[in-house]
Amino acid sequence: MYKVTLGKQTVSVESTGNQYTVEGSPLEWDIRRIKENHFHILYKNRSLNLEVIGWDEPQKILRVKLNGRMAELEIKDPRDLLLEKLGIRDTRSSLHSDIKAPMPGLILKIPVTIGQSVAKGDTLLVLEAMKMENVIKSPQDGTIKAITVSQGQSVEKNQLLVQF
Repeated sequence: MYKVTLGKQTVSVESTGNQYTVEGSPLEWDIRRIKENHFHILYKNRSLNLEVIGWDEPQKILRVKLNGRMAELEIKDPRDLLLEKLGIRDTRSSLHSDIKAPMPGLILKIPVTIGQSVAKGDTLLVLEAMKMENVIKSPQDGTIKAITVSQGQSVEKNQLLVQF
């Protein structure tokens, strides 16, 4: 079983082969790969376009664009759920020290400075991509050690932005 969180809503998802259930109900959908990281989905007589932007392994965050809107899904696998149940913190997530661009774009704002302490969820920078502003938030509490970009700079996907 997996737990998937979008915003404040969390659901349990189970899979067996190509069959999925969400909160115990079968998920009836048709999904087709259009090209790399781009999918077309038919769900409840609705047509959806999904683009996978990136996967943040340490934080277990899947960044997607669904019909042009950015979304971040936190996905906890059975191992994560067991550690959480036992009250054990996964030490892999504390090793996250590099923030990279999830997509190519233009740096609009950098409201943090080197040496500044930030909390998990604080805004580190704003990246404009495809005419949309994407707020890049801190995945953890920490101190900014380096900012490798500047306001107005164009960046490529996976380019280093901030280091803790």
